[in-house]
Amino acid sequence: MVHGEKPKDLHIIAGSICDLVEEYRKVCQKAPNVAPATIWLKPPLGMVKINFDGSFKGENVPGRADIIIRDDEGFVLGAKVATVGLVPSSFHVEAIAALYALEFAAACGSKGSFWREMLLPLSRL
Repeated sequence: MVHGEKPKDLHIIAGSICDLVEEYRKVCQKAPNVAPATIWLKPPLGMVKINFDGSFKGENVPGRADIIIRDDEGFVLGAKVATVGLVPSSFHVEAIAALYALEFAAACGSKGSFWREMLLPLSRL
């Protein structure tokens, strides 16, 4: 009963429950339209790894670049989110995100030996 409505017949309630259960079963049987999970893999010992991704939602919406830099133990050394601006395609956003990632790594490297560690194993420094 909802806010003063007349009580419903138990057969109607039972039928509604059966309909909902059947709908739930159908939804569960369909294959989800979700990309498989990706597992982050560590870089080799003494190296760092730069992951980046470009986000594109349409020609009239600014794109975005997400960047994260981690060491060989998985610790975050740096992270950045940058607006890419209006671009014509997802390919352009990914290319600009790659450029931003390199620029960000260079900026982090100017604070110490990070840049050399990114390019060479520590044993070669």
